[in-house]
Amino acid sequence: MIHDLKCLAFMASDDTLKRIGAGVSPGDGEAGLRRLIFEQGCKLTEEDAQELATALLLAATLPDDDHAAFVTSTAVLLADRLQFGAGHDDLYWHWDAFQQYYQLIDAAGRAAIFQGYLCAHRNGRVHLSDPPRAALSTTLSGDLARTRLQDLVGTADPEPVRVLIEALSGGDTDAASQIWAGKHSLHFRADDAFGRGMISAFRHLFEVNEGWDPYKGTAFTVLDQSPRLIPFLPE
Repeated sequence: MIHDLKCLAFMASDDTLKRIGAGVSPGDGEAGLRRLIFEQGCKLTEEDAQELATALLLAATLPDDDHAAFVTSTAVLLADRLQFGAGHDDLYWHWDAFQQYYQLIDAAGRAAIFQGYLCAHRNGRVHLSDPPRAALSTTLSGDLARTRLQDLVGTADPEPVRVLIEALSGGDTDAASQIWAGKHSLHFRADDAFGRGMISAFRHLFEVNEGWDPYKGTAFTVLDQSPRLIPFLPE
């Protein structure tokens, strides 16, 4: 989930970072934000908390004034919270005041932010009286994810598609885990219809199944070896 929030922050334009950082004094706010996002992975240091947190918290309260800055700042603050960074605000009041605005964000960004709050709630990083609803915490609905898979039948090896359709219909997710963790997933690319349909299905499984981990029990011991994460999929 932290990965999705980082990806959402990575999408910020230069102008958006400049606007967020405009109120930072002293120092170059835009450069500090760029370092925070692209070098530190959205995890604030104590120095960042003193210099940048106020600007981020302010931008995350102004959805009508600057929607892009609102989305970027919220993503950074949630990612920091989940990584036990130096940000001191638990974002409880942000959730209370702005959840209706979060619903207006494009599907992938909306899901990332709702999942971020949900994960923070489950991990005790914020205590929400009304945690995110499942229907708003997914990039695609289960029905749409299944429809996309059914449209792929006949275009490639049908077995992985069948396994995913079964998993999305409430069946066993272990076989789907094996597909993602195996070599099949190396051929799923977000820039072609088949790969995007498959990735969308895996993303839905990840978003609706708490703790779903296709690499469970796998040790990654080589420094340059890491699990393949499910890509962030802006529509």
